[in-house]
Amino acid sequence: MKLAIVVLAGFLAACTTIAPAVTVTSRQLNENPATYDGDDVSVRGMLVLGTNGRSIYQSTERFDQWVKEFSGGDVDFAAYRDDCLTLAGPGADALVENQYVLHKRTVTLRGAFVADFYSRDTVDLQKCANQSALVVDMASARSVIRSAGANVK
Repeated sequence: MKLAIVVLAGFLAACTTIAPAVTVTSRQLNENPATYDGDDVSVRGMLVLGTNGRSIYQSTERFDQWVKEFSGGDVDFAAYRDDCLTLAGPGADALVENQYVLHKRTVTLRGAFVADFYSRDTVDLQKCANQSALVVDMASARSVIRSAGANVK
């Protein structure tokens, strides 16, 4: 009888386990928004946080290349459009509050991907060029903040 209860408890625990989020890049999400819309995903990339940004970028290398081309006056904005994913929600706000230790840090964030988070006429000077966003899970944000040695509120 005890064995049956243990087996049943294990079965129930397995049935209620949340499926792990698929790990993707900002470019994968932005190139295939309908595929991931509403999904819980993990995104690996470089944080851009501050006055001009609240996003996760494809990679440090791609970001540095964009800055170099932008500074030289010869940037093809379309080539970089899908590299940037706007961060939203209270989790994103917590990251911005710790921008001085997190900016340009490569991290993995978990959250819900929303393909049409912004309408086309939305003005948000911190968002990326596309309408998509990652609504950052607060537990994920706290984990990233702690790993940087910052205090979590």
